[in-house]
Amino acid sequence: MQKEYLRAFNLIRRSVPFPASLGRVCFRPCETVCRRGEIDNPIAIDHIKRYITEKASVKNRSEIFPFNSPDIFDPKKEDKKVAVIGGGPAGLSAAYFLRMMGRDVTVFEKGKLAGGLLTYGIPAYRLPKKVVQDEINLIKAMGVQIKTNSFIRTKAQWDNIRNNFDAVFIAVGSGRSTKLGVPGEGGKNIIDALSFLNDVNSGKYKKVPARVAVVGGGNSAIDSARSALRLGAKDVTVIYRRSRSEMPAHYEEIEQAQKEGVKFRFLTAPKEVKCGVATNTMECIEMQLGAADKSGRRKPVPVSGSEFTLDADLIITAIGQASDLGFMGDNLVELTKWGGISVNPVTMETSQKGVFAGGDTVTSAGMVIYAIATGQKAASVIDKYLGGPGKLPDNNDRAVEVIDSIKGPHEPLKFDRQIIPHIDVKKRHHNFREVICSYSDSAAYKEAGRCLRCDLENKEYQP
Repeated sequence: MQKEYLRAFNLIRRSVPFPASLGRVCFRPCETVCRRGEIDNPIAIDHIKRYITEKASVKNRSEIFPFNSPDIFDPKKEDKKVAVIGGGPAGLSAAYFLRMMGRDVTVFEKGKLAGGLLTYGIPAYRLPKKVVQDEINLIKAMGVQIKTNSFIRTKAQWDNIRNNFDAVFIAVGSGRSTKLGVPGEGGKNIIDALSFLNDVNSGKYKKVPARVAVVGGGNSAIDSARSALRLGAKDVTVIYRRSRSEMPAHYEEIEQAQKEGVKFRFLTAPKEVKCGVATNTMECIEMQLGAADKSGRRKPVPVSGSEFTLDADLIITAIGQASDLGFMGDNLVELTKWGGISVNPVTMETSQKGVFAGGDTVTSAGMVIYAIATGQKAASVIDKYLGGPGKLPDNNDRAVEVIDSIKGPHEPLKFDRQIIPHIDVKKRHHNFREVICSYSDSAAYKEAGRCLRCDLENKEYQP
């Protein structure tokens, strides 16, 4: 191993502005096409990225991409103004690449801090907030203006932005929770998962009552359940209307939740909530799986006569998310039937000229890496719209340097995937200490050495 950590770090930053965050929270869709998986298990690319970000020794910002690449980034160049509405991973990624292209970028973020989901939606035991803010500070250092506490909520504010910027990128995410649609859900001691996680990450929630019920099966549901345990809950139950195999939450998060003591009631759905003085009673019904619905999953069907009650001091709902687009007024841009923004799939432009959209507000809630990818694509198409080439940083030149440094045929190491260490379950109680640890030097070397180097296929070896 060459141990050129800073060089590796900068290579990653040519593609993503959040390598340290992704190294902790990415659910690794790229592993599905990793050819090492045809032999044993895919390369743990997320953990390798995290290891690199922690090992890269940076003495001065000028050593970090893009500050170390004057041929790509000129900090003095600012041409044409772009407004980005939403300071989450999609919006900030668009700002990162647009600024690299010489655009004058202003991000409008409704929260006290930028970061969106990374800051307010993911608990600190998965993603420490300092990690996120350090990466955002590098975006600010490029000259991107980030205006926090800037909630664009009226048509007048929207019109002001349209009149003062040459292009707009809407990346407001899906920060509005879907209602349960059952009687009594508007009572006290009931909160949606996004609001709960926001309050937890903002430090507003210091303690929760003893019994907590979480309704839903996605990552927000699991994050809420595990956070409730850390805030003092003695009994936390996740209620999900389908089976475990159909839960959209990542399997590793479900496993960790079970290890920490979260209980699960599958094939169960709420029918009504009856609010008491201190305790709520939720009437539930058992479900069975019927024919497949439009999503391809078997639709849950109520089992007649299977009703039962569940007492909970706090109920957290996490059954879906949507975007809040009220600031745009009526029919300013075309919307999809589920309430997201409709865009041209190639140009990402909405029905309004010069207005682009991406991230969860277009695709519905998804992975962080997908939001970053849409932000990157948005930067390219917006730059082209403004008369530029839309050229993103190219990795090929650096890849050739690496290839040329290899002496002789490459043989992957015959190790299985390296297990990533976690802190002991007993040490997770009543704190938000980061659960997943980083690779040791030895483990990182072995894991990186498992790579089959598919990038060498088209380069003939010359001894």
